[in-house]
Amino acid sequence: MSGLEVRLTARGGRPPPGRHVLARIAFHTLPETAKPPADGVVLPLAALDADPERPATDELWCVGDRVERRCGDGLWLAQSREFTFGCLHVPPPAGADYSNAIASLYERLLAELAASPHPYPLKIWHYLPAINRGAGDDENYRRFCAGRDRALRAVAPHLLPLPAATAIGIPNDGLPLTVYWLAAARPGVNVENPRQTSAWHYPREYGPASPNFSRGTLLSGNGLFLISGTASVVGHSSRHPGDSAAQSAEMFANLGALLEAAGLAGRATPGCLRIYLRDRASWPDVARRLAESPWHDWPIRPLHGEICRAELMVEIDGVAAGS
Repeated sequence: MSGLEVRLTARGGRPPPGRHVLARIAFHTLPETAKPPADGVVLPLAALDADPERPATDELWCVGDRVERRCGDGLWLAQSREFTFGCLHVPPPAGADYSNAIASLYERLLAELAASPHPYPLKIWHYLPAINRGAGDDENYRRFCAGRDRALRAVAPHLLPLPAATAIGIPNDGLPLTVYWLAAARPGVNVENPRQTSAWHYPREYGPASPNFSRGTLLSGNGLFLISGTASVVGHSSRHPGDSAAQSAEMFANLGALLEAAGLAGRATPGCLRIYLRDRASWPDVARRLAESPWHDWPIRPLHGEICRAELMVEIDGVAAGS
C-alpha cells in the first residue's frame, strides 16, 4: 500500500510534501455554523479546548497518490488508488422511524461499497442525534443497532462481523445524522479486547439486536490500527456509572489491553486520539487521568458527545501505528 497516515494539523493545514489529503475532518467549537472544507467534512460535535491558546486543528487522512472526489444528495466521497473515504448525511430521524432510517442509510452505504473498487470497510463512524432518547428497546441507540443489523443481514451478511466502529450521540439534535467510513480493496484484520465481550455476543438485556463491530482493525500491509469507540466496559457491563474520572482509568486500561491484543504493546507510535465527553465540565478530571496514562503525549482532541449507554460519561477512539 502507498501508506495511509493520519495527523492533526493547524486549521486548513496542508499535507506533508508528496502526500495528498484523502479526507480532512474539521473540528469546530460551533459545528452547526461551520462550512465543510472542500476536501472533507465537519465533525458534528463541539470541539473542547482545555487551553484557549491551542490552535484550531484538522485531522488529515493522507495518502501517497492522487485523490478524486464527488459529492451530492447528502454523499461526499473521496477515492485514491487504494482507499475510499465516504460520508453520508441525512436529516435527524424521529421516534419509531429511527430504526427504518438507519436501515435505509445502511442500505445506501452498502450499495456504495458494493459499487466501489474498495468494497471492504475498515472503520465506520456514526454520529447520531438523541442517541439515548427513549426507554428500553425504544432507546434510539437500540433502534440504531436494530436498523443496522437488519440492513446488513439482508444486503451484506459477508461483512459480518463489522470492523472497527464508533457510535456517538450529537448533543445538538438539529444537526444531521452523519456516518462516514474508510474502505479498501481487501479487509483488515479485526482484533478483540480480552477484557471485553465481543459486541455481537452481548446478551439480550442490551437490545433486540446486539451492537455489531470489532474492537479494532489492523490495516493489512499498512501498519495502522483503527481503534473503535472504547469506554468503561468490562465484559459486557458498564463500570463506575456516572464517574468520569474512574471511567477514564477503566477506559485507558481497555485501550492498553486492546493495543496489546493487536501486538502493539510498547511499540505503538503516537497516533491521533479523540476523547468524547458527555459532560463538558468533566474534561479537567479526564485530562488528569490522561496525563497519568501512556498516551499523555499523543495528539488528542476532546469533543462534546453523548455515549451510547446513558451511564457512560467518556469514550475514546483513534488511530495508532506500529513502530
